[in-house]
Amino acid sequence: MTSELLFQFALVADSHMNQSDTESTSPYECNKLSNGRSNYVIEQINKLNPDFVIHLGDFINPVPAHPYFETAAEQFKELYQGIESPLHLVPGNHDIGDKPVDWMPAGTINQQYLKTYQKLFGKDYFSFEKGKCQFIGINAQLFNSGLPEEEIHKNWLEKELETNSHKRIFMHTHYPLFIKEPNENGNYDNIDEPSRSWLMQLLQQYKVEAIFAGHVHNYFYNKIDKTSFYILPSTSFVRHDYSELNAINPGDQGGRNDTAKLGFFLVKVYGDGHICYNYRTYGATQTSQEKDVFSTIEPLHSKNNHSISIGLDLKKPWCENREISASGAIDEFERKFVRNDYPLLAMLEMGIQKLRIPLHDLYCSEKRRRMEIFKELGFRFNVYSYGIPDEKGITHLLEYSTLVNSWEAVLKANQIEAYLPKLKELKQMGIPNITLSSLSGFENKIIVGKHFNHFIHHGYVAEDLSELKETWENHQIRDLINGVAFRIPSDIDPLDSIEEIDKFANEHSLDISCLVKVSGMNPAETFTDDLLIANRVAESLLAAAIYKNINFYFDTFEDVDRGYFVRNGLVDRLYNPRIGSRVVTNFTRILNSMGSITDFKKDNISNLGIAIRFQENENQYILLLPCKKITPGILEEFIQKEKLQTKVDLSSGIKDRQQENKKLNLLSPLLLSK
Repeated sequence: MTSELLFQFALVADSHMNQSDTESTSPYECNKLSNGRSNYVIEQINKLNPDFVIHLGDFINPVPAHPYFETAAEQFKELYQGIESPLHLVPGNHDIGDKPVDWMPAGTINQQYLKTYQKLFGKDYFSFEKGKCQFIGINAQLFNSGLPEEEIHKNWLEKELETNSHKRIFMHTHYPLFIKEPNENGNYDNIDEPSRSWLMQLLQQYKVEAIFAGHVHNYFYNKIDKTSFYILPSTSFVRHDYSELNAINPGDQGGRNDTAKLGFFLVKVYGDGHICYNYRTYGATQTSQEKDVFSTIEPLHSKNNHSISIGLDLKKPWCENREISASGAIDEFERKFVRNDYPLLAMLEMGIQKLRIPLHDLYCSEKRRRMEIFKELGFRFNVYSYGIPDEKGITHLLEYSTLVNSWEAVLKANQIEAYLPKLKELKQMGIPNITLSSLSGFENKIIVGKHFNHFIHHGYVAEDLSELKETWENHQIRDLINGVAFRIPSDIDPLDSIEEIDKFANEHSLDISCLVKVSGMNPAETFTDDLLIANRVAESLLAAAIYKNINFYFDTFEDVDRGYFVRNGLVDRLYNPRIGSRVVTNFTRILNSMGSITDFKKDNISNLGIAIRFQENENQYILLLPCKKITPGILEEFIQKEKLQTKVDLSSGIKDRQQENKKLNLLSPLLLSK
């Protein structure tokens, strides 16, 4: 965002509070923790001090027909009185009855449930203004019900939208209009026709900026016309029928207690748009008597990463479609088709902006549509192919050039000149920025000792610079090529090889991309050392802050737990953050707040690790990449010797000033300052 922050608000969904802190009407153990988890969420929201809070429904777990319904409602009201900002409530199906489908597992909405809700919680829809924006909450369960209140509600909504059509409008509902596509079949998790089409028409007519929904207990995002569609995670538990999103064991209670997916939103509204920050709570159940002693770094988003150019090499599907099978509990009579948006959420949280994908992704209309949406979120795509694309590839590069930031041509180094006529032709046809990359083949030590290694390496390395300089003496290449792709092998530290690459880039005004490798040369080796990965990530981020003209790509986004080169990624196979992901988020946020970095120096300190000293304006810092055997005593001795005042654990964002003596994670990169 480029304009001034106007205000911020928090969004909570599906708290599912119980009738007491020790029991639940659900048979799942994690449901018993819902009250404590809400308590923690409230404390965190109060620290953020939003202008107001909106709860998107399912305040409580017992449904209206249950004898514990009113007891749970009183528990909810008592606890949520602790929110220090104005609170607005959107009714959920557990609060007011399910939408009108007779196969639903609980009772559907009726006039008695409406009266009970209004008695306990107040009006079942609302509208208010803040900062020339209108916020509207609807009772989605009423739509298609045939109750007299439905027509009253619809007339009210149409009038509210018309009256406030000159303002920016944000809408809030419990049921999403849809999960994947507006024309999807009706199911337990969307608003049925004909009300869905009626609502979609209203959103389009009045250019609603965003609509927020709950109910699904999982994250989804879409954009249609001017409207962003958000489905929020829950604060209490994950809907584990959606564990089908990932082809891996989902963990505790069939994925229902996948705590890394629990959290709430903080939405910051600017003059030219909004940004949604996802605050992961990890299922914490802190009581109001306990103190949160940690101060954390502000969250990051791809839209507000203004200075650190980082990207991902997306080897695996990044917008994968999945079928949610009949479960025997909810949707029993047909399959539900959804898209896994957890990769997107992980990228946004890390401030990722550059994505490297194969040219073939352009052939898929659904992926192209997602590329358009990603582009609006701040992402840029670098597509690559081996050799010169065929006619189909060239056609797609030309037709969808607005989606492509650059095309990376992977060629054998000794064949570049032979490709020049075709590259010239493509340039004249209007192919966007062309990046040159090289392929490693038999001549590049494919036989090591007794073994024949199966690997395909692409991208120049620093050792190739002398050869590249000779290549660039050819004026045709200089005229045709806009950038060069390098890789930093796993046995080379990023800062040790980048200075000469940067000089070469500046001499020839080239865009440089550097693929930071985690895997080595042996496909049979397993690499799962999260600390080493986090250290490598932290050093790469510092390099990106120093060498502003170089784009750094991490080669392993999510875990590779099968096949060749098994290794850990920045996130696991459930797309939950590992240490590496959290380091990207926290360190990138810190580096964004810094000015120019100068005078860096690396020292290897015995029994401690690598210390990278650098200066930003008058401030002196040390990026400490710890070894595995570090002990608190050695660290404290180093801190005292260097007269350091502040420590930041880059995996958690915990800050520790010298006088506070907080306990930090010694298996994480640390940022130390005087």
